Amino acid sequence: LTDAPKGILDGRPRFREIFCAALLEDSSDASSMGSDYWLFPPGSGHNPATASAQERPGAASYSDKVQLLIITGAFSECFGEDAIAFSDASKVLQSTGLDVQTDVVSGRSGTVRNARQIADYIEANYAGQGPPLVLVGYSKGTNDALQFLTQYPELATRVSALVSVGGAVGGSPIADELYPIYDLLLSHLPWPQCGKGDGKVAQSLRTQVREQWLQAHTLPDHVRYYSLAAITSQDRTARVLRSTWKALLQHSVHNDGQVLAHHALIPGSTLLAYMHADHWSIATRVERSRQVLAYRPHYVEFPQTALLSAITRLVAEDLEQALK
Repeated sequence: LTDAPKGILDGRPRFREIFCAALLEDSSDASSMGSDYWLFPPGSGHNPATASAQERPGAASYSDKVQLLIITGAFSECFGEDAIAFSDASKVLQSTGLDVQTDVVSGRSGTVRNARQIADYIEANYAGQGPPLVLVGYSKGTNDALQFLTQYPELATRVSALVSVGGAVGGSPIADELYPIYDLLLSHLPWPQCGKGDGKVAQSLRTQVREQWLQAHTLPDHVRYYSLAAITSQDRTARVLRSTWKALLQHSVHNDGQVLAHHALIPGSTLLAYMHADHWSIATRVERSRQVLAYRPHYVEFPQTALLSAITRLVAEDLEQALK
């Protein structure tokens, strides 16, 4: 984890500074744990507590610099509001004046169908005016966003950046090994909480499918790409994810219970951070309504507002410098 993977730019030092500052503004228990509790590897020598107000402005300072569109992950709408990525954090940042919207794509569909949904949403809500549009893809939402960028090049010109948060960019060995079960239970059986979609969600998460897609597609170069991966440990892994976390250990200890850390990185992107969290807690609040499934011993809610605020500031800063 010391060095960024080949072909990936290392943006971690600056992101750490920004995230640490954002964490100081967080009133939850997460702030008292300190930034090293949430970041891999810990330790940076930077002390945000001594930073001046100019060095750590709040999200409101960037409300006219960017606008965010969050793309939800697989099965998000199947588990209610708590499973929608950054649901709480979005509301907090909206209250500061930042334009944050969420496109809840079909949780049981493949990338092609969901790319159409993203295209429709952007066409209806973003006419090209206003601050640069930043897509924030969570889990499979990153794959859907990548598909959109290549499938709809005209509409993609309205997008300035894509941030992957726990993205399943390279798929997951879990989808490979459990494909027959996942395909039956998750893709095709009736599920009263959410629509059936096209039933291609499990297929679209297989590593070979993702590898072939990445080889066959060239991402538009006018978009700036950023990646943020999660790495968990047993005590921070939701009860229902522990079996898949253990299964992924044979591939890499650096996994979040669903995705290997290196599979979460968009090729050629800037690495923002490896966060110490499991695949659910980094962006959702599933534990609030599914306490048995998502139980974690000695759990402190992940600071999602600080994370989204830090993402906003870094990308806004980066885009502003690129225009100079």
